[in-house]
Amino acid sequence: MAQFQIRTAKRTNLHQMIQELSDAGWLAIRDHFSSDQVWNSQQRNLYEQIGRSLGEYVASYDLCGTSTTCSDEIEGAPWLDYDDNIYILHVPKNVIGLVDNLAFVALEAVVEHLKPKARRIVYERLKGAFNKCLNGFIYYNPICRNAEFCKFSSPVNPWRH
Repeated sequence: MAQFQIRTAKRTNLHQMIQELSDAGWLAIRDHFSSDQVWNSQQRNLYEQIGRSLGEYVASYDLCGTSTTCSDEIEGAPWLDYDDNIYILHVPKNVIGLVDNLAFVALEAVVEHLKPKARRIVYERLKGAFNKCLNGFIYYNPICRNAEFCKFSSPVNPWRH
């Protein structure tokens, strides 16, 4: 299985990343709600559904980020901060599948409040917004969870960083 990391700056966490993701999706689909009042009432629901869905893919370990290997082996990325919070992202196939799933979950969370025939465009807009937002958080590291010291690492709650 390919090993991806979600990385947030030391002063942020998963909750803030999900808020950014939710906000990006929210703004991308605003025009497709039946009214502004309905749009405003559904924002928390969207955030919660995105968080639940993403939570199924995320893990964290007590030694994540404690070695330079956690950052030095990142492929195709600029220099990364060794102080980042690092979470393990388990995706069954690839990141595109994760984005598709998040967009579907988000769509299902709001579909009953959309204008007629807006389902397809909303799904596409959510995928685009989530893909763009996640590009700043997800990195591929072939060594992650395969390095020798990872064998001694214990799972921790990723939501308590």
